[in-house]
Amino acid sequence: MGWGEYRSPQSVFNSNIRKFSMKSTISFQEVIEYVEALSREEQELLLEIIEKRRIEKRRSEISKKAAETLASVEAGTAKRSTIANLRADLTGEG
Repeated sequence: MGWGEYRSPQSVFNSNIRKFSMKSTISFQEVIEYVEALSREEQELLLEIIEKRRIEKRRSEISKKAAETLASVEAGTAKRSTIANLRADLTGEG
């Protein structure tokens, strides 16, 4: 490709993705540049995908904690207390 030749954002992105797949890590700035190379529609889709994955990850974390709590209750090792005691434990008071 010669100097001044136009490259679409998609072709720049695809080229960068190929380079990325060969590297183990990339900088945050590089990620931003890759995202900026996407079309508006692709950026919106990416944001939607990221948000859905974050929600799913959080749901998974909550589910895991709930399972651990239920296992503790069933094993009789769960700590039972009042809200006031819990607040005191969390704030370091009392």
